Formats: sequence, C-alpha cells, structure tokens
Amino acid sequence: MWNTKVKCKKVYKNLDVHNFEVGDYYEVINSRLILPNGEESYRVYDTIEQLNECFYAVFEEVEN
Repeated sequence: MWNTKVKCKKVYKNLDVHNFEVGDYYEVINSRLILPNGEESYRVYDTIEQLNECFYAVFEEVEN
C-alpha cells in the first residue's frame, strides 16, 4: 500500500470536478487519494505517475 503526501502543482480548472487547489497538500492513504471533500478516491494508485494520469491536476510527492 502506498502512503504519502502530495502537493498540487497545477489544476485544469475547466475540467477538474474535485476542486483541487494549487499549493494545497493531499494525503494518499492505503493507495487512495483523500479528495478535497474528505472522501477517498474510489480507485487505488501505486505511483505519482498513476495519480497524475487520473485527475485533471498535477501533483508532486513531498516528504512525509
């Protein structure tokens, strides 16, 4: 299971439906991204690349 913290670097506002904000930090717990509304993503992710492919936002992994 992947557990980390990510920082949002870019958001495609016209396409994003999750209300991610540039500069905000989000947690990945048990391979699920914790969304801005506090819910877990329905899909699991193992890498930052997978995460970036699945949302209209760009994230970078930060140290825990």
